[in-house]
Amino acid sequence: IYNISQYLLKTGESLTYDPSFKGPIKSRSCTDILCLLVFIAFITGWIIIAILGFISGNPEKLIYPTDTYGNICGRGDYRDKPYLFFFNLLKCAKNINENIFDRCDTPQVCVSQCPDQTFSLYHLTQLDANYKNSIICRYNVIPTNDNFQQLIKDDKCAGIYFKSEPFGGRCIPSLLSMNGKNVIDEKNKGVTLSDDENTAIDLERIKKTNQGLALAMIVSFAWIVCMQWFAQIMIWFSLLAVVVLNAYGLYYSLNRYKDLGESDDNRNDTLNANQYNFRKSMDTGLDSYLTNRKTWFAFSIICALILFVMILVLLYLRKRIKLAIALIEEASRAVSCVKSSLFFPIIPYILQLIVICFWGSVAIMIAASARANYRDPQTGQECTPNSDPNLSSNTITKKCIFIKYYEDNVIMAAQAYNLFGLLWGLFFVIGIGQVSLAGAFASYYWVFKKPKEVPFFAVFGGFYRCLRYHIGSVALGSLLIATVRFIRIIIEYIDKKCKKYANNCIAKAIVCCRCFFWLLESFMKFINKNAYIMIAIYGKGFCSSASNGFSLILRNATRAVVLDKVTDLLLIIGKLTVTSIVAVLSFYVFTQKFEFISIPSLHYNWVPIVVITIGTYLIASSFFSVYHMAVDTLFLCFLEDCERNDGSQEKPYYMSRNLMRVLSKKNKT
Repeated sequence: IYNISQYLLKTGESLTYDPSFKGPIKSRSCTDILCLLVFIAFITGWIIIAILGFISGNPEKLIYPTDTYGNICGRGDYRDKPYLFFFNLLKCAKNINENIFDRCDTPQVCVSQCPDQTFSLYHLTQLDANYKNSIICRYNVIPTNDNFQQLIKDDKCAGIYFKSEPFGGRCIPSLLSMNGKNVIDEKNKGVTLSDDENTAIDLERIKKTNQGLALAMIVSFAWIVCMQWFAQIMIWFSLLAVVVLNAYGLYYSLNRYKDLGESDDNRNDTLNANQYNFRKSMDTGLDSYLTNRKTWFAFSIICALILFVMILVLLYLRKRIKLAIALIEEASRAVSCVKSSLFFPIIPYILQLIVICFWGSVAIMIAASARANYRDPQTGQECTPNSDPNLSSNTITKKCIFIKYYEDNVIMAAQAYNLFGLLWGLFFVIGIGQVSLAGAFASYYWVFKKPKEVPFFAVFGGFYRCLRYHIGSVALGSLLIATVRFIRIIIEYIDKKCKKYANNCIAKAIVCCRCFFWLLESFMKFINKNAYIMIAIYGKGFCSSASNGFSLILRNATRAVVLDKVTDLLLIIGKLTVTSIVAVLSFYVFTQKFEFISIPSLHYNWVPIVVITIGTYLIASSFFSVYHMAVDTLFLCFLEDCERNDGSQEKPYYMSRNLMRVLSKKNKT
């Protein structure tokens, strides 16, 4: 890190003309081999931890519930009893020592089925025949007319029962569960549907959701293709659309704020737990926000700020916007020329999915290696229950209950190692993709006759060079970002643990640390991307490439900072425009605004809308990430071109005529 900082502080001298330079160099050697060896050693350790986790872990502990005695419901001797029943579920809401225990202080046993009716035994003097077969007790406890009341007092049998449904292997009262069978018709009246009808609705919703995501891919691809010819029109249209929409949003929000009056500010929001209706709250929760003056006041402030910033950008950065548009048009041509760049991200995404799946499976097996922890709920002392269920009713009291599966320091360290492996692995895969794309787009820029002289396999050529020579450099760059992200996660963990102490000094220190490391991570990502571009072009090590890339930007700081951020803004607006188009269309479809599209009425029609909107943003991000890499690569190449060449016959510019026109430059040849 010290060497990197020393490199970055040197701006260096401007690049000079090199007649032998024709883009990404062919003669290369392996870079940052030591870091590659460290990465291999780390992966080896990760695999060893995974093997140990799979050997010692029992995932059934996490999948199935565990009773008071540590028995796993639905497994082993309790295979015919898959559900966990709570003797007194109310104690879960008022659990004592909640800072120590994660489990209710009430007996819990495995049962073959959940109660199918609601009744109480406290007022009975004799066991009714209807209830005798329904009573639930500790294992091997047999209630009779003479002893059932005493058994209830001793917590050996449950005294009150609610009609329940299995949820996550646990018997949850039906009044708390949501089976999703109610939908709202056009008159907002509840309608109960059959299972077949619900299945049809679910299938139709899934079908429309998939169609919405497919539309997102089509719109994203069409947007990028159209940018090749209509970039200037589309970008100016997007900028003006943002201004107009925010102006209208400000006008509408202020009108709503004025119309609602002062009534909502003084309304009584006191919640009566006995009258609380969860389903109704889900229906009316959004409406309650939209009828609050404060909500529209906040909307008006947000719209006003965005409108103010956009007006300043349009007034004072017109020339930079023109240059950014020219750069984006050039990036559009590059992407169109190197068409495989749009499909290449599939490879990194598959690799990232493999890393995530590996991390998830290892995390589960490590967690499943934890030992059972038993404690006395009153004293908090650890205890050892009798494992023989035949003796549990007589020798085991409620003073020794199963609390949770305890994660000791070894398991915590293994989970931390596994988490760091996830971060390093993901950033490593991202780095491989960036180096590969940078090599392809640099090959496009540094030729005179485009696209005739552009290599046919430009992307896979860059991918090969990355795997053959620069894995160590990518490992070093990804290690730096992974380390900073890991520190940020530790800070969030410390913050979560310290919240219960309410220490103002600690809270402020954590906020400062959170802000500092967020800025550091953003800066390191900026350094990494430029370093990867220079690695793809010159084939040097990470530190040298980071220094050269950062120095190049420092020598052109005024142009670089403004142009880079304006370009980022334009691409973000394009991404949000694509997301907004699909989101609005999905809203009109699922709220049945289009009469020619018919779908069944949904109780929560916002669910598929939210899914489609989030999915569209992710899909658009994947397409625009390629576009963004093209812009960043061409931008650094453009800066180098301006330093190396002057437009003379000996040193002609490689940039396109459009870029030369915007910069008032031209080749004399």
